[in-house]
Amino acid sequence: MGNPHTVVALPDIDILDSLELFAEPEVAPKPENGTNVEFVVPNEPLIEEDGVAQVTMRVHERGVGETLSCGTGACAVAAAVRYWARGTALINQWAVSVPGGVVGVEFRANDAGGEDTILSGPAELVARGVIGAK
Repeated sequence: MGNPHTVVALPDIDILDSLELFAEPEVAPKPENGTNVEFVVPNEPLIEEDGVAQVTMRVHERGVGETLSCGTGACAVAAAVRYWARGTALINQWAVSVPGGVVGVEFRANDAGGEDTILSGPAELVARGVIGAK
């Protein structure tokens, strides 16, 4: 995804909701420059009737703490759960629920024989400030 991610699958939404992500989660071995840590719960059923896989995640971004959303984190979560569920089906469309809303992730074949990861969804300004202002 261009930056480091560690994806952790959890068994249910209650555990996800109860996480305290104020402090950096412990990852061992710890990557030299840190890592974003995404916690994810796949919906049941994973794939809805429209063919879109549904997951719910929260993220602790390295050096920041918990954020309302993380685009590369949503892509990392979709890629990880897609890999873990590979025996079920090759899932290309994902809806990732985050505290800030829902984003879409799509895996699309490219001309080079690989895949592109495409993120879609709203972008909203949630804070504004000036550093160093008196």
